[in-house]
Amino acid sequence: MIVGGGTSRDGGFVLCRIKRNGSLDRTFGTGGRVATPFNMRSSVKGLSVQRDGKIVAAGTGRGHEVGEWALARYLPDGRLDPGFGNGGKITLHFGALQNVFVSAVTLQRDRKILVAGNGGSRGSTVVRLKTDGSLDVTFADAGGLTLGRLAEATAIRALASGGIVVAASTYYYETNKSNFAVVRYTSRGVIDKRFWGQGAVEAAISPHFDTPHALVVQRDGKVVLAGGADEYYSKSGAFALVRFMPPFSCRVPDVRRRTLADARRAVAHAGCATGRVRRVYSANAPAERVISQSPTAGGVLRRELTRVRLLVSRGPRR
Repeated sequence: MIVGGGTSRDGGFVLCRIKRNGSLDRTFGTGGRVATPFNMRSSVKGLSVQRDGKIVAAGTGRGHEVGEWALARYLPDGRLDPGFGNGGKITLHFGALQNVFVSAVTLQRDRKILVAGNGGSRGSTVVRLKTDGSLDVTFADAGGLTLGRLAEATAIRALASGGIVVAASTYYYETNKSNFAVVRYTSRGVIDKRFWGQGAVEAAISPHFDTPHALVVQRDGKVVLAGGADEYYSKSGAFALVRFMPPFSCRVPDVRRRTLADARRAVAHAGCATGRVRRVYSANAPAERVISQSPTAGGVLRRELTRVRLLVSRGPRR
């Protein structure tokens, strides 16, 4: 298990690796610990481990009226990864004097890195980095995604399907109130409006400030948020747990007689996925036209990404 934090002595990241019995793993870093200084006081706020064992740490750097996002990637033994950023470290500066902080980091299947937090005057922000630490300008607006009226992005998950789920709090100035919120984006950083018909869903728990701090997406698609209710106003506060039903479904479309390319698009648009494609000779259907499908069109709503198997014509046998 990897844990991270900060140190007041040199103002840098501190990582420790702990064995199952709770003792430090002394094969990691120096005696089980690694300290990484930055140019300003910094501490780890999120950790993710790649499939190859490399560790990505993201946190916040703070100086005199200056804030930055700080990231570092480590080899499995705790050494900084020279293939990431500048000698294993990068910083992102948003040109703001306050309200700059990192909340969470996660990895996509292609090992690109998603970081969520607050970008000062930009507000709640998600940034995507390539595997070498450079900004991925193909994501959203030149690498960064601003989350609109969401007051604070607190957790993020990359889905196997390519989608991105962000947990955040919404803030309403007129009532001085914030709620739990979940927003889903496509892999390119565009809000996915199929998600609850608008791309987002929220839940009010207390009369004042409700803020989620952790996010889990279950295998069945249900989204679970954990956090605090009635924060700041109430001395006692409360732990809050919310689970949202799966907002996605697949209603199988009728793609018979369509070209295979058109059928694939229609299947994807309906929230389904193209399954096995078989080809047979047919004297009655032009080449590359869908002859039949399974399951058939319509019927009950099915789980998102239900696979639709297609039988496609090769045209008449010559």
